[in-house]
Amino acid sequence: MRKFSIIHSLSKLSMDRNVRILAGFAVLIISLSLLYKFIPPANSLLTWRDYPCYDDGYPKRNVILINGKKYDLPIFKNPNLPVHLCPKNLNTFNETIVVNSASADYEWEIVLPDSSIVFYWEFPKQKNVSRHYDIKREYLIKKEVLLKNRVKGAKPCVLVYNINLTSVKDTVLHFYYYNISQYKKPESERHANYHLQIELKFKDAEVKV
Repeated sequence: MRKFSIIHSLSKLSMDRNVRILAGFAVLIISLSLLYKFIPPANSLLTWRDYPCYDDGYPKRNVILINGKKYDLPIFKNPNLPVHLCPKNLNTFNETIVVNSASADYEWEIVLPDSSIVFYWEFPKQKNVSRHYDIKREYLIKKEVLLKNRVKGAKPCVLVYNINLTSVKDTVLHFYYYNISQYKKPESERHANYHLQIELKFKDAEVKV
C-alpha cells in the first residue's frame, strides 16, 4: 500500500511538472505573438496605417513614409520653423531627402502628414517624371472616436500619393507646402513656404516593372 502511495505521488509530481512546462510554453507563445504584433520587425515595411502618431492619435508632422520606410522631415525639427512657415516670409525653404533604392521600382508610395489647417501639400504634375499618380486622404482615427476626442481645427489625416514613374532612372519628386492663403491663386503665382525634393537613386538597381 505504501509502495503504491509513493508511485502515485511521483506520478502526480511528474504530471504537475508537465502541466507547468506546457503552461509556461503557452505563455511564451502568447507573449511572442503580442510582441510581433505591436513591435514589427525592423525590416518590415510600413503602410499609412502604421504612420507614427502623437498620444492623441494625430500624425507626427516630422515624419514621411517613402515606399514603406520612415524618413525625417528635417524642417519640422528646425528651430527656425516659425520663420520658414511665416506667411510673410517670401523665401522658399528647400530640403532634399535622398533615397537609395536597391531595386528600380516604377511604383512609389509617399505618405505625408495632413493635420494642419493652415498649410497644405501639393504635388504638381511632372510629365517627365510620372506617367500618372493618385492621391488619397486617410484618417488615422476612426470617425466615431474622432467626434468624441476632436482637437479643434486639426485633422488626424495623412496624404497617400501613389506615383508611377515614366522610367527607371535617377528622379527627383517635388512637393510643395503652401499657406492656405495661396490656395485660390493661379499655380504660377503661388508662393510655397517649403519645397521638399525626394531624390530617388537607382544606381546598380535591378529593374522591377
